[in-house]
Amino acid sequence: MAKSEIAKLAETIAWFEDSLKKLNEESKELSSDLVQLADSLGREIRQTSKFLSDESVKKLEEAYKESVKKLEEAYKEKEKEELENSEKMGKENYDKAVKEVFDQIKKIVSG
Repeated sequence: MAKSEIAKLAETIAWFEDSLKKLNEESKELSSDLVQLADSLGREIRQTSKFLSDESVKKLEEAYKESVKKLEEAYKEKEKEELENSEKMGKENYDKAVKEVFDQIKKIVSG
């Protein structure tokens, strides 16, 4: 081989090595950018998930409290109705017993 061919070959090899180094550096930069992007996206997903989870828990707690409140109100209303019915039946039974006593007294007095 002639010196000029060897020089061209050496120049081509040097260019090739230089190109490989540049590609390697670009690859490292892109890899680093991808890692940063993945970290950023992961952080954003975690924050969004936590926010949504917290909101869901808050809504469930509110719904639970509302359900308990409605159940308590329904129980109190039912208890009130039962008490009123019991009082009404007690009064009716008392009135009936008093009437029977008066009827017995009338029978005794008239007869």
